[in-house]
Amino acid sequence: MGVLAQAIARVEARQMPSRIASPIRELFRKIAPNFGPARRLVFADAALFAPLIKRVMLSSPETAAMIRTTTAPTMISGGVKPNVLASRATAVINFRLLPGDTAKDVVNHVADAVGDGRVKIKVLTYSPASTVAPIESPGFELITDCIRRHYPDAVVAPYLVMGGTDSKMLEPLASGVYRFTPCRLAQKDVARMHGVNERASIEDIERAVGFFKTLIAGA
Repeated sequence: MGVLAQAIARVEARQMPSRIASPIRELFRKIAPNFGPARRLVFADAALFAPLIKRVMLSSPETAAMIRTTTAPTMISGGVKPNVLASRATAVINFRLLPGDTAKDVVNHVADAVGDGRVKIKVLTYSPASTVAPIESPGFELITDCIRRHYPDAVVAPYLVMGGTDSKMLEPLASGVYRFTPCRLAQKDVARMHGVNERASIEDIERAVGFFKTLIAGA
């Protein structure tokens, strides 16, 4: 158990490399004009200011997940009695892949981080990172027009959805799958997702209905 505990600690201490993927670069480029001179300069050239941007984003788990594959130990099991040494112990670590990273990249990274031949690494299940949908397309333009019509004060920009959704099942059927929720979500609303008292306001639902009517009519 001690060997496994050390391995988990090493994996958590040595996170996957950070990288500003194309959706995040485009996000910064789109929102740059809405900031003051200093931030506008940084966001407009994410490649030049990548070290600064990454340092700031890595300081928070929420923003760190936008620039690197996430690491989350979720299960551990071992001994069967408190007075008997475990002959075998296992752990499950969940990785949400950043676009561009692969299962092989993760396995190699974990092996290097653990650095202990007694620990065996096995991929239990694997889903590749979702395909990045194009922003130069009729679909994105239609969504943008609908957002501006129903949310005129919103800044429309690409984004990287943190959680997994069933929309990945549609990728074989379309050249671009866009994940968008036509609701105004405060941080407290995000915290309620899949949890206690999850809800949306009547106003948001009414506006969402109008958004989808416009979207379907324009498709």
